[in-house]
Amino acid sequence: MSLSQINKKLITIIVIVLAVFIVAIIAISIINKNRDLEFSTIERKMEAGAKKYLKNNPELLPSENGETIAISVTTLEDGKYIPTMSKMVKEDIICNGEVRVTNNGGYYVYFPYLNCGDKYVTKELYKKIIDPSNIVTEDDGLYEINGEYIFRGSKVNNYLEFADQLWYIVKVDKDNHIKIVQIDNKTRHIWDYRYNVDRNAKVGVNDFNKSSMESYLLELFNDEKFIEEDLKGLIVHKSWCVGKRTDSETNKTGEVECSVVTEPAPLGLIQANDFLMASLDENCTTTLSPSCQNYNYLASSDYTWWTITAAADNTHRAYKVSGGYLMKSSLTSNTRTHVALFLSENVAYAGGTGTYDDPYIVR
Repeated sequence: MSLSQINKKLITIIVIVLAVFIVAIIAISIINKNRDLEFSTIERKMEAGAKKYLKNNPELLPSENGETIAISVTTLEDGKYIPTMSKMVKEDIICNGEVRVTNNGGYYVYFPYLNCGDKYVTKELYKKIIDPSNIVTEDDGLYEINGEYIFRGSKVNNYLEFADQLWYIVKVDKDNHIKIVQIDNKTRHIWDYRYNVDRNAKVGVNDFNKSSMESYLLELFNDEKFIEEDLKGLIVHKSWCVGKRTDSETNKTGEVECSVVTEPAPLGLIQANDFLMASLDENCTTTLSPSCQNYNYLASSDYTWWTITAAADNTHRAYKVSGGYLMKSSLTSNTRTHVALFLSENVAYAGGTGTYDDPYIVR
């Protein structure tokens, strides 16, 4: 056999091996996908069963905002609300679980949690985000700071698709609630327009708790064009931090902003310190530091948009993001509103890696 014949035979073998390898990878991928679809079907049955159960037992629904109850799989099986697990899975698989039902401002989120050992476990979105493999201590990424997980830098995998919109994930807080903010919103609104005694003019008063911005956000939540009815239960009604800050304030932890809070509400805006914390520039030291636009994904927008934070040294101005950094603005300025909200800890991860092209998806 000549050398050329040997080479051809070797190449043929390599091609066959590679083809077998690729087919095997595809087959495994299909099997895994079908497996996940199988378990997703069970989760949907659990959710539907829990809704029927609570329809028949309405007194068991959580009555307080933020309250959660858990309905076990056994309860649903015994009441014939779902088939037994043994009938829904293969013989060698043992599953258990529960449906967690949370009251979020009068809306209910049903979270079916299924545990089938090493075969499948329902994954909460917040756990996917704060997986230890995602946490960094330098450069762009997710930082653990004072019990919260905060995205910092200019190139971070913090994209989320929700309500047919693309959002940035700002952080996961101490309650495991996920704070997100719209990446783009063409809607403009003033912060406030009321008569200001100090200015002797109708230039607005920078008290968020009585502002037109607060009223606008409450009305927006009720607009199904913004958030569909079946998604409202996923949104936590939370107290928003609306303490005022000065231009020279150096505290970026949120302590200043959280010195004053609102009543629980579904929608808000980002705080000034959220913007400052997103920057990795060591020269981002005060509220108005121009360096805060560096290494900061929140500074990437070409447009000007409001924060929820008002100025402490007057009664007629609030902070907005403009030109990539914070500046004080007249409250009557008609400015874009990039809405922020908190997703519940009981939101399931459905896919995605957090990149712009492959954002996280919830269900």
